[in-house]
Parts: sequence; C-alpha cells; structure tokens
Amino acid sequence: MCNRYLQTLFEFKAPDPDRFKLIYREDLRNALLTNIDIQWNKRFTSYKILDDGIEAYFDDGTIVYGTILIGCDGARSLVRAQLIPDFQRNDLRIINSAGTIEPYDDMKKIHQISKDSGVRIFGKQGHSMLVLPFRQSWIWGLSWPEQGDHEERNVSTAQLVDKIRQHFNNDELVRLAERTSPSSYLAPYRMYSALCLKQNPFPNNPRVTLLGDAAHPMTTQAGKGANTAFADAFDLADALLNPSSSSLTDYEQKMFKRGFEAVKASLGMTNMIHLTGWKGLLRDCILSIISYMMPLINVISMPLRLFKKKHD
Repeated sequence: MCNRYLQTLFEFKAPDPDRFKLIYREDLRNALLTNIDIQWNKRFTSYKILDDGIEAYFDDGTIVYGTILIGCDGARSLVRAQLIPDFQRNDLRIINSAGTIEPYDDMKKIHQISKDSGVRIFGKQGHSMLVLPFRQSWIWGLSWPEQGDHEERNVSTAQLVDKIRQHFNNDELVRLAERTSPSSYLAPYRMYSALCLKQNPFPNNPRVTLLGDAAHPMTTQAGKGANTAFADAFDLADALLNPSSSSLTDYEQKMFKRGFEAVKASLGMTNMIHLTGWKGLLRDCILSIISYMMPLINVISMPLRLFKKKHD
C-alpha cells in the first residue's frame, strides 16, 4: 500500500509462500472448461420445479430438464432473483474503472513497487488506484466515491486522466492512464455489495441452490471472491457426491457463513480504501506506524517462534 507519492505505507507478506499461488484467470478458465459439454450463447430466464426434477428456460425458447439447478451466474444472478426475490444488493456509490497497458521504461517507480505483487495507492478525497502486474502488462484500476448521481455515465477517458492528475499529482500515474489505448479501457461502473446478513436467506429449496457471487455478491478489494466461490464448489460437490435429505441444507449453511464473512471483510476493505478527509489521513498514519513496528515485532517474537518450531 502506497501514498500518492508512491511511498510505501504498508507491505503485506504471505506467512507461508508455499500456501499461496498466483493463478492467471485465463489459464484457470481453460482448465475448468476441459472435458465439459458447454452450450454457449444462452441466457437463462426462469425455472420451474416439477415433482421429479426441474426445468430451466432460456430466452431462445429452449428448455433443459435436470435434477438440480445450480445458479452460479454471478452478482446479477437471475436464478437468485427467482429463488430469493427479496435479496438486496447495496449501491455503495463508488465508481470503478480500469485499463491495461504495457510497461514503459520511464515509469521506474511503478516498476519498483509492483515488481512482485499488486500495489494499492491512496489518493486524495477517497480516490484509490490499483496497479497489478499481469504477464507482460500492467492492469490498473481507479475507484472513487461518487460525487453526483450516476456519475459513471458521464466520465470520459480524458476526465479519468484529469482525476488521476488532480487526486494523485503523480506524473507516472498520469502517464499510466494517458498511454492506455481506448480499446483497453474498462468503462466506469458502479460497485455493489450484498448486505452483511446475519440470518441465512437461502430457502432450503431441494431443487435449486446458488454458488459464488450469485449467492453472496461482494466487492473486489479484499480479493476473496474467487477463493470463496471455490470453497463453495468443493462443499457443493461433496454434498452431491454424498446425498442425503439434508445435503443442500448443510451446504447452504456452510456457504452462507463463509460467504457473508467474506462479504463483510470485503466491504470493510472497500470502505477503508475510500476514506476521505481526516479519516484517510489517519489511515495512512496508522499504516505507516504499523509498517515501522513490524520489523521490531518480528525480532521480539523470534525466540517464541523458534521455541514453537522446535517443539512442534
């Protein structure tokens, strides 16, 4: 995490590097598509529960019969809309945009801070940037608290560059956005999140269930969405391989607990990243103090860690 001058405020390090792996989304997607019969270009519209199964209807007029329908159709899930009509997504009034660019040699500071991992950069008035190395490119994102109704509809590429210039005042970050080709921009969009529910909203339907963002849509800032969806998938697979009258109920209870803990953590991170005024300044000071104290804490705790390792 850095301030707008690209000075490090805090650095996260994995406690055990062997337990954390970086996987490219494209490679993962290709692996998951292997040996699966997929019908593309279909849009789900509704389902109908029968005595002996379930029918799924699509906008091209086709109908598919099955035993169980699993809605893993993302944050705007149409399966969820029918299964839980009262489920609400909260408009966070935060706008997000992004782009991809090949690294330039004259962006030395960005090279330095992003060589091993992604970096979060705090600007003024709640503006935040993310720079993430991806193969031979950089992915960058810009997000900020909305200042006018539906601001995302009227933000041009030039205005995004001006926002970075105004709220970060850093030439390298400005060049990062200026040199991004129009075809590589992601148009500004609003951020939503599920409410932090304390009671399980899933109706224990024996024929329909949900998975991933379809069940618990969350913000991206904590990086929990994909791993939470994978955990859902493993638990659901176990429930389907070992069926009982309570299999889906047990799965949904696990999925609810894990999923909405992730929703809460993600929302907390999103709010922290977009703090404004004195709260943003206090955040930066606290992160700096923690960063300076961590080496001392590591030295002090070293004997305890060596003792524990010796007796494990």
